Amino acid sequence: MSVSAKKEVLEFHVGKHGGIKYNFYKQKILDFSISVNPFRPSPRVRKVIKNISFTQYPDIKSTILRNKLSAFHNISADSILVTNGTAQAIWLIPLAYLNHEDIVLILAPTFEEYRVACQIQGAIIHFIWAFEGNQFNPNIDDIISNVSRYKPKLVWICNPNNPTGVYINKETVEKILQVCIETGSLLILDEAYINFVENPWPTISFIKTKHCIILRSMTKDFALTGLRLGYILADPDIIQIFEKVQYPWSVNIAAHSAGCSALDSIKYYKKTWIKCKTLTHSLRSNLINSGFNVISTSTNFMLINLKNIQNKDKLFQFLLDHNIYVRDCASFKLPEYIRIGTHCQKENRRLIKLFKMFYKNNFIRKE
Repeated sequence: MSVSAKKEVLEFHVGKHGGIKYNFYKQKILDFSISVNPFRPSPRVRKVIKNISFTQYPDIKSTILRNKLSAFHNISADSILVTNGTAQAIWLIPLAYLNHEDIVLILAPTFEEYRVACQIQGAIIHFIWAFEGNQFNPNIDDIISNVSRYKPKLVWICNPNNPTGVYINKETVEKILQVCIETGSLLILDEAYINFVENPWPTISFIKTKHCIILRSMTKDFALTGLRLGYILADPDIIQIFEKVQYPWSVNIAAHSAGCSALDSIKYYKKTWIKCKTLTHSLRSNLINSGFNVISTSTNFMLINLKNIQNKDKLFQFLLDHNIYVRDCASFKLPEYIRIGTHCQKENRRLIKLFKMFYKNNFIRKE
């Protein structure tokens, strides 16, 4: 008789992510399904990567990077845990806090990994949906009433949200945090895309309540996607809990060194974030002018509604035939949408040209 895996593993379905499955394609594909800084890492980062010694173990606590992040955010290093991408941070939270049948609330549609990481711990998950009719802006009263009703262990908010691009204002998040404090819940703010936002508001002070955990990514904004680097900001007591469950040497020496050099190159990156915002506005405007329904966005990616296109699969194939890949949003429960991330101007123009070509022959005109 074979040994069976636990029930939660056997019954849950794995989340689907963007990014090209490189083994499927022989030709070079331009990947618009990912949402990362389209500019190269800084010259300082590229230089340090070339000179790394791979014969030594990395620092388990990522001490140097932790100290640089401490100075960057003006908080104690004890309030920071460096992780193997934001994905590891997402998995550490349920591992440390969830018991079987604990309740979790997730603002949706959003990144699938919150559900996966919680479900595998046996949690009961409730989704609070934001809808197309309201441009995917969440209903604050609905959120507060659900937190008050269920008294969840965890409340997950991606802000700005993936895939909708919605950025919730400070007043709204403060109200959600207050009810989380009252119900004994932990509010998790995933701010992986925060540096692409036009006018972001600060959240660091929230961690003092001991009811808020902030997640940050250095793979998206610092163009270090392949190295996997992120971090958690939280009260030192919470960070100590995560240190107990994080596996040793989570952050490899290349990621650690690149992260340190990226923070030393912050002026370079701030310039690229400004450029990226300009490119995003231009890309969205051009797509709208080409006839597409593009949802308003606060970050470096956008949703495109394809209700008026005859066949979404035909669009995917058309783009692939021209070596371009986009993100199907069916896994977000948005089957009529695709998501595209901003690239540099040359690539964006190429995409716009192809969308215009396709739209001309496949738009459904309403009578």
